Amino acid sequence: MEYHFTEIQTYKVSIVLPRGYHVDQHYPTVYMQDDGNGAKQVLNYIDHLTATGQISPFILVGIAPVNRNDDYTPWPADALLPHTPKLAGKVKEYLTILATEIKPYIDTHYATDPLAVSTTIGGCSYGGLAALFASYYFPEVFGNYILLSASFWFEDVIPYLEGKTIVKDQMVYKKPKIKRSMHKLYGYVGEIEGIYRQGRQQQMTTLSKKAFGLLQEEGFPKEQMRIETCQEGTHDAYFFSAHFLHAIKWLFRRNMKGETYEHLLDNH
Repeated sequence: MEYHFTEIQTYKVSIVLPRGYHVDQHYPTVYMQDDGNGAKQVLNYIDHLTATGQISPFILVGIAPVNRNDDYTPWPADALLPHTPKLAGKVKEYLTILATEIKPYIDTHYATDPLAVSTTIGGCSYGGLAALFASYYFPEVFGNYILLSASFWFEDVIPYLEGKTIVKDQMVYKKPKIKRSMHKLYGYVGEIEGIYRQGRQQQMTTLSKKAFGLLQEEGFPKEQMRIETCQEGTHDAYFFSAHFLHAIKWLFRRNMKGETYEHLLDNH
């Protein structure tokens, strides 16, 4: 693997090239929020999967947030903790920079396949929420989505997914109708993510399952949507990284032998 670093519009960007990278090939790209931390914890294993031909090689791009509470939230909301700032709700602005400046830079300087079908965006927690909204704001840019314990508990996200109109600070938010026939979505939530939380965060698991059901209704072909759970899964990086591996095995598999995971849509 080879590592590169740059900065685009105040966002620090890290690029991880796969083993055997060659400029004459065209690689799928995975863009991950939070500097790709959920993926970077398992880079050695990703390298092993690539080296042994179990998955196709891909380029990993991590984008570090300037302020994740603002960059990854879809609309303004009250602070979660006392004496902390309100959440600014600037995910559209962040995603616009990602889609119109960061991705074009990556496509120009590296051997990517720039098509949406070869472009994945993902994240954990708030980062997963940002990936969800990329599917609404830029569905023609990002064709695959990895939502790891995404913050579906965030104020009014479920009503938004239900198609209701959301009004915040005189701004109107309405879910667009998106053609999902060419999109793929991998989602994960742990069964005990909310038990040590307070307020709406106690409903992490319940609201995530509801959200996945609503997303399924948007028309993802069954074979292009995979939802997994883990009975012992808490809201921790350990589970994010483990299920990021599940996601890339599903998206980029070449020769996986007999691995099975609990598939939420098969059981609920």
